[in-house]
This record gives sequence, structure tokens and C-alpha cells, in this order.
Amino acid sequence: MLYNALVERKRLLVPLLRYVLARQKGLGKRELMPADTLVAPPGVKVNEVLKQIRPQKYYQVSVLDDTFAQAGTLTEHQLLRLILAGTGQSTLQQALEELAERVD
Repeated sequence: MLYNALVERKRLLVPLLRYVLARQKGLGKRELMPADTLVAPPGVKVNEVLKQIRPQKYYQVSVLDDTFAQAGTLTEHQLLRLILAGTGQSTLQQALEELAERVD
């Protein structure tokens, strides 16, 4: 059963990757695209957020800090890059910190 669960998990990620990459191309051709916002505490894992993403919509994630103030925003493309880099088990807080280091 564990093997089947792992195989099924990989099968679910492939269509999501296709949709996200197609939307990325589409966004380059459009000036505006509506987006839905997910709100999450800083300890949520990146791969858990991707489980909530549906192909029909574009998402951004507002990450809250411990006082429930907005700590930052992550796009689905940023989350996807983290998954592809093998850091899907990192928290949203760690993802924000990693992105901040890249900017600095």
C-alpha cells in the first residue's frame, strides 16, 4: 500500500507541474490574471500548500507570522521551484527566508 501511495503521489504532481508551467507561459502573454489567495501559518510545509492548488486557478500564498501579521507572499511558481529543487519539506517561513537571501 505504501508503494501505491508513493506512485499515486507522483502521478498527481505531474499534471500540476504541467498546469503551472502552462500558466506561467500564459501569464507572459497577458498583463493581468486573476489570482486566489491562500493564507497559511509559517510552519506549513511547501508540499502541503501545493496539495491545495487546483489547476483552474492561479494562486498566491500569504504567509502569516506568529502574530498573524503578513510575513510575506509566495507565488505558486516559487513554490513549484522549491519542490523541483527537492525542498518541498521546508516550511513556508524557510521558503521566505531563502527567497530573501537570494534578493539580498
